[in-house]
Amino acid sequence: MRQPNDSSPVADAPPSWALIDSELSRLAASALFRRSPRHLRFLRHLVQCTLKGESARLRELALGVEVFLRRAECFDPRQDSIVRVEARRLRQKLSRWYAGEGADARLEFVLTAGRYDVQLRRRSAPTQPRGSVAVFELPPSPLLGAALQATLAAELAAALARLNGLRVVRGGAPPVGGDGAALQHAQSLLQVEHVVLGEVGAAGDESVLRLRVLRCEDAGELWSRRALLGSDRSAAGLHTLETLESLARGIVSALHRDAAQRQLQRVHVAGSHPLLRALAHGGPTAPGLELLGLARIALRQNDVQGCRKGVQLSDQAVALMPGHAPAFALLADALIATVGMTVLPPLPSLQAARRAAERAIELDPDLADAHGQLGFLLAVHERDWPQAEARLLRALQLAPALAAAHARYGWSLMMHRRFDEARACYREARDLDPLSLLYRAHEALIAIYQGHHQQAEISLDAVLDVSPGHLLAGALRAALLLYTGRADEALVAYQALQQRAPGLSIGRCGMAQARAMLGDDAAARLLLQGLVADHAAGYVSPYQIAMVQARLGDEAQALHWLADAARQVDFNYACIAVDPTFDALRSRAPLQSLMRDTGFEHVAGT
Repeated sequence: MRQPNDSSPVADAPPSWALIDSELSRLAASALFRRSPRHLRFLRHLVQCTLKGESARLRELALGVEVFLRRAECFDPRQDSIVRVEARRLRQKLSRWYAGEGADARLEFVLTAGRYDVQLRRRSAPTQPRGSVAVFELPPSPLLGAALQATLAAELAAALARLNGLRVVRGGAPPVGGDGAALQHAQSLLQVEHVVLGEVGAAGDESVLRLRVLRCEDAGELWSRRALLGSDRSAAGLHTLETLESLARGIVSALHRDAAQRQLQRVHVAGSHPLLRALAHGGPTAPGLELLGLARIALRQNDVQGCRKGVQLSDQAVALMPGHAPAFALLADALIATVGMTVLPPLPSLQAARRAAERAIELDPDLADAHGQLGFLLAVHERDWPQAEARLLRALQLAPALAAAHARYGWSLMMHRRFDEARACYREARDLDPLSLLYRAHEALIAIYQGHHQQAEISLDAVLDVSPGHLLAGALRAALLLYTGRADEALVAYQALQQRAPGLSIGRCGMAQARAMLGDDAAARLLLQGLVADHAAGYVSPYQIAMVQARLGDEAQALHWLADAARQVDFNYACIAVDPTFDALRSRAPLQSLMRDTGFEHVAGT
């Protein structure tokens, strides 16, 4: 029986060039390969020739000339064994890489003895188990305030997420009951071995931050530090942020020692830069950090009001801290989330999100969140999938323990019909954020797009059982009823959705589709008329109008509105290659032509 951590030969189409380049870049940056440019050049040449089917260039004679610069007229492989020797050394080095630094690699380059073609294997899991830690927010304190505590916990978790060989879980607010409750919560729900707990107290006139790393199994203290924050509450947040780098490094050292003792993966910083970069001019201020914390709290609501508030607060934070990269990244996140709710016109909002993400990268080139956001925007806004995938993979390289980075890549892979890879990304995202209902809903969406309706229904019902008002899960559950022909039940579900979120068009769009499927064209067209009028007056997704037209059997109008959705950069148009609503249209030349013209040529007609 194949073990879960086995690698398996790549089936069907080979991995994308973006993924291959990403893995080669990781090799190039590693301690093992960075001083071996010849081996890297050799490997890249072998990979390129293999994928292009250029078998003649993979012969020993050709390799000696092209890679090792031997003169063609006098190179004799029987006398000069450089190709065989360097191939053996490359195999040995690759073996050491995958057993150590590259244990979490997504692809394995396999060079078989006596052959020079490279076999690509997808790796489903690391060869060694990894350590795990949950980072809880600081408990309420009058010395900092709830918003500032949320920001500091987020900054610390983001720093630790840049570590290879470590599973970093956001624990949220610490459970009521102190350390014991937090440890029990971490073990039973978050499935981690360690927790990071902090608190802010007073020592005379000074504020003091105390951070501890505790083992869940025996409550043993692995590491502890105290840092003075000063006597001024308004400056405490800034001072705390300035101490995070040294504190984070202390936590890393402690977890590294623990991993070595328990023979887990080595814990080390991804890349070559410090955990936290130097604070730029115009960097964090206490009022700005308060606003960032409030924006994060608002965005957790996952509803229209929370998204709008998140945009407003993060925009204010950017104005106060024009040199603070995380503020721009959070603004980009808030804008993307709001457009995703279909409550803002996409073009100006996504353009603003892109400017914010690019500014964040200018301020901090290693900020994984910003790279992930830019990759997401390249996929949705620019529809430049090769560049988008490269950015999304860059985010994963910079922060391998960042749940959002895995989820963004998984979502984008799903929309490009790479379902197995998407599911693997969401498994990793959920492993890093076990309490996320959003990721569970997205996994159900993968099942919907693959036609695994029963699996999707079970997953969505589980989400709604925990959170009956979960907007995305409710919308997907209603859509699933449409896709499985239960239009009468879908109508009821969409009516309830419309009552719960009257400001969104998804309820009316679904009701119109259900009416059309039930044969009530008059009611469907009346709802459609309202959607079209609202589109002209403000913003209603043209993609949603196309969905109703498709259900009414008006293919010409459906194509018209889909083309309009592409022109307006409708967020929903990203689903064009997978949405079951357009299954019939996708088999026809007009929609295939539109897809080829709008960045989906690689999946048109599939």
